Amino acid sequence: MISITKSMQLWISVSLGLCFTSLTAYGWGERGHDLITRVAAHILEKKGPDVAPLSRIINQKQFMLGHLSNTPDIVWRSAEKPVTSSNSPTHYIDLEFVLQPKQIMNPTAWPKNINELEKAIATQCSTKNKDFACAPGKTLSKQMKKTGHAPWRVEQLLNAMSANLKNLGHKNPDPNTVKKNVDDALLYAGLASHFIGDLANPHHTSKNYDGWDTGNGGLHSYFETDIVNTYPMGFDKEVLEWALANKPYRKLQQQFNLNSKSSRHKVAFALAANSYSYLGQLHSIDDKHAIIKRSSNEHGLKIKAKRASPDKVKASFKDFTKSRLALSADTLANLWLEAWIRAGKPKLNGYFSYYYPVKPDYVWPNYLNDGSNKKSTSL
Repeated sequence: MISITKSMQLWISVSLGLCFTSLTAYGWGERGHDLITRVAAHILEKKGPDVAPLSRIINQKQFMLGHLSNTPDIVWRSAEKPVTSSNSPTHYIDLEFVLQPKQIMNPTAWPKNINELEKAIATQCSTKNKDFACAPGKTLSKQMKKTGHAPWRVEQLLNAMSANLKNLGHKNPDPNTVKKNVDDALLYAGLASHFIGDLANPHHTSKNYDGWDTGNGGLHSYFETDIVNTYPMGFDKEVLEWALANKPYRKLQQQFNLNSKSSRHKVAFALAANSYSYLGQLHSIDDKHAIIKRSSNEHGLKIKAKRASPDKVKASFKDFTKSRLALSADTLANLWLEAWIRAGKPKLNGYFSYYYPVKPDYVWPNYLNDGSNKKSTSL
């Protein structure tokens, strides 16, 4: 008989817990990302007949777009190592590695391009001051991966959506050309949903992405997947109604002085900054209603906080969750619309397609300076 000591039992249970956490700690879980996408489609529809050429197709394809919104967390995360390594930092931006706390809510301090992002990370690491957090890593490339660059991923995908729609600008486009370009535009629209959703989530904007720094270890998947999955089907409608009533994207624009001419990465950065400002509120809800025993580090092993069953505390998280999902969906709907407007508002007449990219090729980031950019890869 094999004897297992208490310390070995602890190690096994913690190790298994960490393994399962790493598999499920997605931005919003499958339901959340799908919900954001479909709610955005209905928000777009409510904007009236002037946007009907776009909203009609978006609504027809809303379930495909919902599938695509989960692709980066499922299809691409199960791909070969070069893809998974490239994919990971596109989902977040840990703002403490880019800016001092007092600068995060100040748009004039935000990096305007990827070169300025690299410079900001280097500055944080070269300044010996407690207000300057340095991303782990001995090279700038490794520090960039630890910091993340989701705002530029959002911009890349929305620009690709717009570019494909712009190709339809001539008077009598060939139906096959229309089909190919709209198919591709929808692919990028669905993928963009994922990263916009991530940035509306406080955990994707901070180095304290799973709560370990504050005794909230394990909150990432508990909040974004376990809690969200407890809500009944009517919750999707509640998110839509909240977004329509409160117009959170308009408030985001007002908060950071954004307009239709603002760059896509600036809008995404604003979304991240707004989310970051709510991280403390999320931890407070967790502290007050969910935590039974705080997370700890025992014998060098991280032990997640012990929490109440999500079913018992879902009501305490509901308003917060609803508002973050609604902001994400409203932002997505408006960014889809702006991509179509920048493309010249093509009519999209005659479009019909059975195209459904179940397992799309990885889209390599095209904005990095580290030589990792590639065109595509088979999955």
